[in-house]
Amino acid sequence: MTFYIARLKEGENYKNEIIWPNGLEASIPFSDEIIKKPSKDPRKSSVQLYWSKRKSNIFHPLLWTNNEGQPECAVDIPSWLEILKYESYRLEHKKPLRTILPFNYHLIPEKIRFLIISSILRFKINCTSSAKPSPISQFNIGCETLLSLCGKQGHMGTDLPLLVLTHDIETVYGFEWIEKIARIEEKFGFRSLWNVIPRRYPINKKVLFSLLDTGHEIGMHGIWHNSKEAFLSEEQIVREISLLKSFIEEFKIKAYRSPAWLRTRKMYKILSRFFSYDLSCLDNDPFSLTGNGGVGLIRPFMFESGLIELPCTLPFESPVYWGVSAGNLLDYWKPKIIVVCGKPARETFAELKSEGLINFEYETVPHPTAWGKHEDKRKERFIEIGKKIKSFEIDKNIIKEAQQD
Repeated sequence: MTFYIARLKEGENYKNEIIWPNGLEASIPFSDEIIKKPSKDPRKSSVQLYWSKRKSNIFHPLLWTNNEGQPECAVDIPSWLEILKYESYRLEHKKPLRTILPFNYHLIPEKIRFLIISSILRFKINCTSSAKPSPISQFNIGCETLLSLCGKQGHMGTDLPLLVLTHDIETVYGFEWIEKIARIEEKFGFRSLWNVIPRRYPINKKVLFSLLDTGHEIGMHGIWHNSKEAFLSEEQIVREISLLKSFIEEFKIKAYRSPAWLRTRKMYKILSRFFSYDLSCLDNDPFSLTGNGGVGLIRPFMFESGLIELPCTLPFESPVYWGVSAGNLLDYWKPKIIVVCGKPARETFAELKSEGLINFEYETVPHPTAWGKHEDKRKERFIEIGKKIKSFEIDKNIIKEAQQD
């Protein structure tokens, strides 16, 4: 199946209550092979969305209202959703170069790693070819715009207003920050998911039990964080995670996030045996080594294995890699939060009510970002974040309620 990018445009019958992302991109991965020919051409006045190939000015009806008042689409939505969930529109993740190094890539000095990664990402973002099928940008909600208009056939299993805060603890040094950040979150009524790497560094169990006692949750961020986990054979993945069964049970771990956002179909298949939900996808992924990727979805969804996926919609510190200063990150993400929440532009985040999933991934340390390691500045910035999102509440029953839907 050959994929390309289809641009979306408002139709004459576009629903006003669903806000068009003015100034933002609205496009979707598309293929001629999933187009359904309508029994008869829709009336122009009934069209809600049009689509066109990226470099074409010829637009075709994508979604319209039929004579029974129901939405009708030019593509088979269930089939298209499966393409999105598994990102089948692009090549599956391949082993990155760092997986063949004879040593753990984290031994490379932090500044050098930051320079290499930021250079690659800036090149990709500046030189993205329009021929590559992908949701393209951090602010593209074309997929969700289409699903929102599709009614029941586009329903992803939950309409929960959600905020998910996560932290990936990538070195033992990160444990020094856990209790400091957790206390700030608790001040605002938040509880987070703290993802640890059980076979990379000594685990401070006292800190983890303290988090559990105060309502936080523990997850796994891979086994070793050497970027090889997703590419092991099914037998190897099962064996290695099985060896951690007692650790998983001891800390009531239900969540997994793959190192470096690397993901494969077989990984999802195996994870469902050990975990309730996964956080390895992004709605729009500029990090993919096989072309820009992402599931294009801002709501939780379920894989056929029963594993629930919570797409990350705000990898908060990531834009630092491509040149956004740490002090401007809140302003950078404001349009995305507005879009995810499905509300008009507002002056502060505090007024927003979420209709999508705000999956807020904030690293502790030592990700090589411009946040710096000065405690007062990090604390000050994190408090600012807390104030901006203080109206949200973390739904600790997300899995239970999502399954009930």
